[in-house]
Amino acid sequence: MQKETQAGLEHDKTLDIHMDMNAPIIIIPEHIMAKQCAHMILDAGHIAIQSGLIEKSTLAEIDAKCSQQYSKEDYKQLQSHMYDFFFLKLQSTHLLIGLNLFSCMSAL
Repeated sequence: MQKETQAGLEHDKTLDIHMDMNAPIIIIPEHIMAKQCAHMILDAGHIAIQSGLIEKSTLAEIDAKCSQQYSKEDYKQLQSHMYDFFFLKLQSTHLLIGLNLFSCMSAL
């Protein structure tokens, strides 16, 4: 199982994202079928997402050890890089809850 994990981590693909956009307004009614009910509106404002990529020197170290026997510390290092990390930044985010949709939209 460790050898399969090692092979999977050594050849894993990463996702490089740099996104900067005005986020959408999400409207969530309390009851889907009722016209007059409480609503929650999430104005996500401005959203920025950036990947937290592994340093190239770290990748080179992993590639250099691929033909060797891994120690427990090497496996811990591989496991720490197993998932992609993303940095999420929200600005001007608003959450409104009102008795009806009209009151929420007018407050927004």
